[in-house]
Amino acid sequence: MDKKKLVYEIGVEEIPAQYIRTMAESFKKNAEDMFRELRLHYKDLNVFYTPRRFALIVTDLDVKQESETKTVKGPSASVGFEKDGTTPTKALLGFLRKWGKTPEEVTLEGEGDKKYIAVSVTSEGEMTDKLLPERLAALIGAIYSPNPMRWGDYKIKFIRPIRWLLALFGDEVLPVEIECCKATSETWGHRTLADGPAAVSSADDYEETLKKLYVILTEEERKSMIRAQIKALEEEHHFQVELDEDLLDKVANIIEYPTCAVGSFEEKYLRLPECVIKTPAKTQQFYFPVYRDGKITNAFIFVRNGGSDFIENVIKGNERVLRSRLEDAEFFYDNDCKLTLKDLADQLSGVVFVEKAGSYQDKQERVNTIARKLASLVGYEETEKISTAASLLKADLVSQTVREYTEIQGVVGGVFAERDNYPADVCQAISQQYLPNFTGDALPEGKLASIISIADKLDTVMTLCSVGLKPLGSAYPYGQRRQILGIFSIALEQGFDVDFDRFISECADLYKDFCAAEGESTEDFVTFLHGFILQRLKVFLHEAKEIPLDDIEKISVDELNITKSMKKAKMIREVGETEWYQQFILIFNRIQKLIKNEKPEAAFSAEYPDAEASAMFKDFAGRREEILGKIEKEDYESAIRDISDCGKSITAFMEENLALCDEKEKRQNRIAFFGDFCNVCGKIIQLNA
Repeated sequence: MDKKKLVYEIGVEEIPAQYIRTMAESFKKNAEDMFRELRLHYKDLNVFYTPRRFALIVTDLDVKQESETKTVKGPSASVGFEKDGTTPTKALLGFLRKWGKTPEEVTLEGEGDKKYIAVSVTSEGEMTDKLLPERLAALIGAIYSPNPMRWGDYKIKFIRPIRWLLALFGDEVLPVEIECCKATSETWGHRTLADGPAAVSSADDYEETLKKLYVILTEEERKSMIRAQIKALEEEHHFQVELDEDLLDKVANIIEYPTCAVGSFEEKYLRLPECVIKTPAKTQQFYFPVYRDGKITNAFIFVRNGGSDFIENVIKGNERVLRSRLEDAEFFYDNDCKLTLKDLADQLSGVVFVEKAGSYQDKQERVNTIARKLASLVGYEETEKISTAASLLKADLVSQTVREYTEIQGVVGGVFAERDNYPADVCQAISQQYLPNFTGDALPEGKLASIISIADKLDTVMTLCSVGLKPLGSAYPYGQRRQILGIFSIALEQGFDVDFDRFISECADLYKDFCAAEGESTEDFVTFLHGFILQRLKVFLHEAKEIPLDDIEKISVDELNITKSMKKAKMIREVGETEWYQQFILIFNRIQKLIKNEKPEAAFSAEYPDAEASAMFKDFAGRREEILGKIEKEDYESAIRDISDCGKSITAFMEENLALCDEKEKRQNRIAFFGDFCNVCGKIIQLNA
């Protein structure tokens, strides 16, 4: 079958960078669905984009729709034939005329009284150039469009006004038409570097034509050009550029043809903290900060949407804009410096943390309590530093600097703490309290910062859940999921061996009044938290630590201890295929199934007179405390080996005897023994009986 290339370009006014990639993904998915529905095959389908266009490019697209053969159901056999079973009725003849079939082409489907008449119908495929125009026009309305708008007198809605359409199938223009414009073979190049519209001779020439018009169609190529130009500037000026990937993404999606240049600002602004200089430059102006020998300089890199002509004037304009931004930053920072961090913290009592959960000052007090409890578990004894850090933790939220630049909350607090001569690790704990902000982000450094960060995150989750803001289904509108994953990342990095199920229960009293106001008992509150955090722990082990789901299901993680969970998972990977381990699993699984519906009425006694089970009882009882000691020390492989050795005497007993005999007292003691054995095993391994 013949193939052609399709190019469908939607030309628009500039689209905000934060939406363009999501819209392109929506465009691509809807296009794939459309071609699947139309039974049109292709080699590759991609949607490329710049701020002024979306371009659907489909290579080796069928020029004709694939024929379709389907079975069409007709009347029942009793209705389609006369009583003789062979003469067609008028109903059948009408059905056959509709589909252009003869009685000889009829088949009977179904069985018995439910037989019906069917015919096989082949629909000849239509030509692609006839099918596509209407569907391509409709495709625009299916694209996800945040905050759509109308323009002129048109009824059509899109994120920005649509200015032109190009639709080429090979060298043929497809007559795609929407309310505001009709497709042609013309495209528009760069807004300032190209002179008006330009004709594209065929779909194969589209990308090359755009390059001549100073439009780099793919995001990756624009980013590569920016990287290469920045590297050249680094070599020329002997400085280093902070090439933030998120910022690079934004910059690449607000330009069509990148040219990088160096600007500068007055050195007097270098007295400001680094974060106060960088933030307006990056977030408000999309500039890249410049460093020498690890220190920020008064230079910056910007990316022009265009060529290098008159670049000196463009540099001056960017410098003038950044100067205004830095003047604002200086004003906010200098005003904040009139107060100490303690002065700022004293204002927190009037700032609400969460409705129904008090102020940020209340939150700091809870964080202090949680952090002290955690410190006692991980061996950190400098409790005064914990109290100091906790009492200042959220102080920068009332500063003018953070109100203007919310991205650097915490970091600014650390700067103010350093200015006020607090200990270095206290300053660090304040500045790193929000880490990690996302998967793969940096983690807090040192014990104090880690303890404070975990306590803050745990308080946020527990507070939200206690006032009725529980995460439900896949929705986590308040970031509880991210907070829990952050806690696990920090605890694992620091080697904090904490059973969070027990720890959460110990902290629950801090939230009992909130729970009571919601009509929930503290016990139910804790039960919910355990279930939610257990789910997050399993996700963390699988997604962040790449542990197979099968291995996660084999280990006991109910204590919500990430350090123990990782050790157990490592043990499973190392011994899971060994013969002794497999034998242990067989006996453990057999015992679990044996007592699945049994409940012991008394505790197990190794001294109970039971001649058949005596060796089994004594073997396990003699090792039980040693095994539990190894589990307590997290020597899981050695503990499992010892349990596996006990399994030999259990296997020998079960091969020679009825495990659960009819004699009541003897039976109950055996049930108690098997239950105790499973409980010990269950501290490491879990099986679904």
